[in-house]
Amino acid sequence: MQVIEVLCNTGLGSGLFIEMNIREILERHGLDDRFETKHGALYDVDWLAISFAVVAKDLAPFVNAPPSCKLIVLDSVVDADELERKLLTELK
Repeated sequence: MQVIEVLCNTGLGSGLFIEMNIREILERHGLDDRFETKHGALYDVDWLAISFAVVAKDLAPFVNAPPSCKLIVLDSVVDADELERKLLTELK
């Protein structure tokens, strides 16, 4: 199973909010059995344990993900349409 991790500054508020939205998107598109979701802090991520990292654009310059991890950068953490569009583009 592939892992999608939402990364934010502290691993609390916005990361949890986006993770919940990702779960809804995965369920709606019948993909929830293929992906595990989680959220955490950018400074505490195990890059080799995740397949996809979701971050806000202000954190993107600080991401040092390996090539095996696909990065999904959000312009707005509250835009559900943007999240769905970018997520599905990467997952399919």
